[in-house]
Amino acid sequence: MRVALAACVALALAGCAGPGRTFPANYTLPGTVGQVLKGQTIGGQLSLADSRLSDNSVYQAWTYIGSRGERIQVDVTSSNFDAYAIVEDASGKLLARNDDDGGGTNARIVFTVPANGAYRIIANTYRQGSYGAYALSVRELSGGR
Repeated sequence: MRVALAACVALALAGCAGPGRTFPANYTLPGTVGQVLKGQTIGGQLSLADSRLSDNSVYQAWTYIGSRGERIQVDVTSSNFDAYAIVEDASGKLLARNDDDGGGTNARIVFTVPANGAYRIIANTYRQGSYGAYALSVRELSGGR
């Protein structure tokens, strides 16, 4: 029984989910600053104090709860820096990334969610030493599921 319970807890923490799996309303993955919902635009601010990727650029990660087969568009826009967007699964595996597909120096990812679960959407700067305000939006596109 303990092994089964431990396995269930591990799957939940990893963001894995089977059909019908639901998450609490404000569920966030460890290391994320909050949850972004489909249809929502969130304003953020990258600063010297934020976490850093291996290239030493700063980022903020957000939790997105996705459903298998949904097609989403993720936009990271900024007038202060060259925006970069990353989508990872709950374990940190890179699933998609983009630099300038959102026009100018804005990032856009069109992504089909592979499985029900929690994902990390990362708002990042293309270059280290860049900071400032950004907007992160997620919207569902037709043609999913």
